[in-house]
Amino acid sequence: MGIEEIRRLITTHAHKEDLGLPGVLINKITDPTRPTPAIAEPILAFSMQGAKRIALADSVYDQVPGTFLTVAVDLPITGHYVQASRAEPYLGFALELRSWSIAELLIEAASSLPGIQASPPPGISIDPGRASRTPDRPPGQQPDVHRPSHPAPAFQRLRTDPG
Repeated sequence: MGIEEIRRLITTHAHKEDLGLPGVLINKITDPTRPTPAIAEPILAFSMQGAKRIALADSVYDQVPGTFLTVAVDLPITGHYVQASRAEPYLGFALELRSWSIAELLIEAASSLPGIQASPPPGISIDPGRASRTPDRPPGQQPDVHRPSHPAPAFQRLRTDPG
């Protein structure tokens, strides 16, 4: 899928309040905005058209087409859209990063790698809210691992939805 197809999908679905894809966000902005302070939560955000500027402390980052931004922990930022118009709006999409989901994927991926333990080590519990150390357990007793279902791949579902 090329960038033009992704832009088309964002434009087609941007009006929807609920995409039916938990953790997937799309953004279409038609006018530049003023700098606004916010707390950026863990996310992987891609810019497809236009530009957005993010300031974190003394560092400034321009997010332009074909670039991405990863935020791993909650961070205080100031951001604004600097290149957006009705003729060429800012277009972007993002995936919310959920620690339990990432931990689950790592455990599943590890099962196919030699020498990597496929289940969490004793004393580690993977919970949809967080991964945390649990009290010592008797040898051989594994903690419970919660396995929420995965949504279908985001763009596959958007591509098959007529809008």
